[in-house]
Amino acid sequence: MRCPIDEDISIVRVQSHMHRRGVGFAAHRVRADGAMEEIYSNEAWEEVPVQVFSSPLVVKAGEALDYRCDYKNPEPRDVAQGLTTRDEMCMLIGPYFPRTARADTPATTRRGAPPRRGSAPARPRARRRSRA
Repeated sequence: MRCPIDEDISIVRVQSHMHRRGVGFAAHRVRADGAMEEIYSNEAWEEVPVQVFSSPLVVKAGEALDYRCDYKNPEPRDVAQGLTTRDEMCMLIGPYFPRTARADTPATTRRGAPPRRGSAPARPRARRRSRA
């Protein structure tokens, strides 16, 4: 997921949010020239470590935050984005300032119609991996 930043922001700390199939998470600041700098990584879905920046991490207008989740799905079904641990999630969470309306709006909502009440935005599915 790539979240473009339209106004300068300062990020205080970040952490991941995945459900039980999550086996990897990485977040990067994407510079205006496309260079990527890792700002956070994690392999746990429970007891998630928090990255606190000693000085707030400044992300400039024209840059972006990019994050991804890796999953291992042992179930014989595809798993989609949802609200319970039977589903999956992939989120980068953290306080920042100043508040901006665009950064407060989920990227999936900005691209199209808002999700139906009680449903989660569409996300990549955690597919079952074959055992080698």
